[in-house]
Amino acid sequence: MRFIKIWLLLVVIVLAGGLFYFSESFTANSTETVDNTEIGGPFSLTDQHGKKISDQNFKGKFMLIYFGFTNCPGTCPVDMAAMTEALKKLGDNAKKIAPIFITIDPKHDTPQHLTKYLKNYYPAFTGLTGTEAELTSTRKEYKVFAEESAAGVFNHSSHIYLMDKDGKYLTHFDSGIDAGELATKIKEYL
Repeated sequence: MRFIKIWLLLVVIVLAGGLFYFSESFTANSTETVDNTEIGGPFSLTDQHGKKISDQNFKGKFMLIYFGFTNCPGTCPVDMAAMTEALKKLGDNAKKIAPIFITIDPKHDTPQHLTKYLKNYYPAFTGLTGTEAELTSTRKEYKVFAEESAAGVFNHSSHIYLMDKDGKYLTHFDSGIDAGELATKIKEYL
């Protein structure tokens, strides 16, 4: 009996140590500070109407940018719905904002497919796609991670970026943010 108690105690200590190690590693990696001036930059992509669009088309408006894909099974629709509700809560202030959805899946997210997808969300959304090279460059500018799995689903970072009227980074919001909280925080920058 004493042997089992000692063995269980050792297992608990090893598990606790492993948990501490991994939580410290995760915390260190997730709290790395990035110079905010490095987030964002120029892009030239194709909108849901097949028209070439660049960041310059949005000068004079705040950009609310989300990177995702239309076949996303969970995170993307939740965040897009939160953005939609937040924009509705902002009322006339929403006119100061250009909401933008940038795909990470150019193979499937054609302009026509983006048009259908965006009908479910705030009417002013601009959907952007492009070549793999164009989208990779844009993701790099915004520090967005995206990797396709064997099943065709993407693992990707999920942040909502708020850029100022000149396209400069202001802040970002984590995935899963409540629409009311998002609206309140956006309003602080308008």
